[in-house]
Amino acid sequence: MVKELDLHAPLTGDAPPATASPLAVIDIGATSMRMLVAQMDGEGNLHELEALQQSVTLGKDTFTGGTIRQESIEECIAGLRNFLRILREYGLDASSPRLRVVATSAVREAANQQAFLDRVFIATGFEIEVVDNAEVARFTYLGIRRFLGSRPFAQRDTALLVEIGGGGTEVLCLTGRTVVFSQAHRLGSLRVRQGRAERQAAESGWQALVENQVWRMAEVMREQGSNLQRASLVAMGGDARFAARQLDPDWNGQGLARLALPAWRKLTEEVVGTSPDELVQRYHLTYPAAETLGPAMLAYALLAEQLGRKWVYVTGVSMRDGVLAEMVRPTIWEGDFTRQILRSALTLAQRYQVDVPHAEHVAKVARKIFAFLRDEHRLGARHELILTLAALLHEVGMFVGTTSHHKHSYYVIANSEIFGLGARSIELVAQVARYHRRAEPKPTHLPYNNLRRDERIAVCQLAAILRVADAIERSHTQRVARLDLARQDGTLVVTVHGMADLTYEQMALAEKGGLFEQVFGLQVVLAKAISPGKP
Repeated sequence: MVKELDLHAPLTGDAPPATASPLAVIDIGATSMRMLVAQMDGEGNLHELEALQQSVTLGKDTFTGGTIRQESIEECIAGLRNFLRILREYGLDASSPRLRVVATSAVREAANQQAFLDRVFIATGFEIEVVDNAEVARFTYLGIRRFLGSRPFAQRDTALLVEIGGGGTEVLCLTGRTVVFSQAHRLGSLRVRQGRAERQAAESGWQALVENQVWRMAEVMREQGSNLQRASLVAMGGDARFAARQLDPDWNGQGLARLALPAWRKLTEEVVGTSPDELVQRYHLTYPAAETLGPAMLAYALLAEQLGRKWVYVTGVSMRDGVLAEMVRPTIWEGDFTRQILRSALTLAQRYQVDVPHAEHVAKVARKIFAFLRDEHRLGARHELILTLAALLHEVGMFVGTTSHHKHSYYVIANSEIFGLGARSIELVAQVARYHRRAEPKPTHLPYNNLRRDERIAVCQLAAILRVADAIERSHTQRVARLDLARQDGTLVVTVHGMADLTYEQMALAEKGGLFEQVFGLQVVLAKAISPGKP
């Protein structure tokens, strides 16, 4: 059982929205590119101004040949140029800070990913962010957050949010507001179609393949969630929205549609038994959407049956909503969302048998120093979170071995998943933990040298703070219950209350304080608080 942390007590709540100007997100997926332009009202609610979609064949290229064909790249650029013309009508251009362009698995897995990104930038000026599975989970949580507190996201409810996309399946399990787990699976509706075309499998064989993959996916989910038999299935994505519109014509896409599984099954059988060409004509779909519809709807139905559910909920929330939420609330790295990340990190720490009371105490001391030095390091909430996570996880390497455990910690963290953190942020956490002892960062250290300049500076600053905090908690007894910080003539004076002997901590600080002095130009000195009435 992971207990609730109070590591971010001063940082609770979200700040008011950052801007009321139009905002836009472009999502480059496996079968389509979608653009959403929205504006916020005075109460902080986003309202859609424009939503556009353009079919692409990026997923078909990547999932069959491993690379994106030049013809597909140029088709994508043509669509993005059309988007750009619309954006300019709203006062946005390709480099606007009120615009984000994200791409998922079709671009992420392409061998010529960098060539694709460079060509798009040259042709349109769009800087594309290639997001990984952890970032998709973060956007899903942020997008769905407005529903938390009501069924099926009430305090004691468990909800399984599932999006079966073209390249893979994203799963986010919530109990009330708490993230239980997030997972990514390679079950993708377009992957299934492409595999079927390559093997020229019979229809029954194709359905058996989907059934087998869904069964395995459900087994992996059950390993992480003991109460999934009572979990509500919430389907996301364009295929699920199609089903909701067909089965509930009154659904407006704003709330949750509640659909009976037998009706879903009947519609699935009709779709699976119809060719993509016929689906295009019957339902006015694009051809790529018609190709993925059958496998996705079948997978949702099978998963509902695996979980013993009689109903399927459908939400109109998409990843784009989560990206917009992150854009309008720059303090997203604080408050409720941050507590989900910390909970995930604590679960990882417990898995590797970390001394959690020690790690928590180091984190609290590190945060206090971080806040005191805010004018010197000029880092924000995201970096404070990275420091906190590095403090909580700096000793995970002890599970591997005590010798060079800081290096083991780097490896464990760099190859682990923490809910809500993308690969870049995970790498920074791992780097800060790696330098909590022994050698300081050097240009000869390849992972460190591969960071951007601003990231290298941040790692040095955060590692220096972590070293001091770890030295103060060297005894692993949390005996430094209260301390004050003051700056005096090139010295950071740390005054400790309630302790008569600081010899152990002072020795540790002499060993570990060099990087702090090098980075901040301050020597750290530990001092005992003088009790009233004593000399």
